[in-house]
Amino acid sequence: CCGLFCACLTYALHTYGIYAVCFILIPPWMSYDDEEGEGRKMSLWGKFHCLAFTSVAIMAIVSHLRAMMTDPGAVPPDAVPLQDPDALEAAHNKISASNGTFSGENPETTKLMMDQDNANNNNGMSGVATAAAVVAAGAATVATG
Repeated sequence: CCGLFCACLTYALHTYGIYAVCFILIPPWMSYDDEEGEGRKMSLWGKFHCLAFTSVAIMAIVSHLRAMMTDPGAVPPDAVPLQDPDALEAAHNKISASNGTFSGENPETTKLMMDQDNANNNNGMSGVATAAAVVAAGAATVATG
C-alpha cells in the first residue's frame, strides 16, 4: 500500500512538473505577441523545449514503471555462498608463485586446473573463480592422501 502511494505520488509530481514547465515557466520567456491581436503565442523554440521536457519526463515515468513492475528474480534454493575473495586470491597467488603446484599435490591435477584457469581467462572469467576450484581440488587431494 505504501509503495503504491509512493508510485502515485511520483507520477503526480512528474505530471505537475510537466504542467509547471510547459504552461507556467516557458510561455513568458519563449512567446511573442500575435500581430492579429489574439494574444501571445509560443515560439517554435518554446514548443521545442516543452516537447523535450515532456519527452524526458515520460521516459522517466516509463523507466520507473518498468523498474517497479519487473520481477527481480530470486536466489536458487541450492545456492551456496562464495568463499572470502581474499582467501581465493591468496590461494591463486600461492599456486602461481609455486609454479602451479602446491607442495605434496598431484602435478597432473594441478596441470589440469591450470589449463582450466587459462581457458577461463580466455573466456573473460577472472582467475578468482578458478582459484576456488583449485583450492577445492587441493583440499580433496590432501584429504585422500
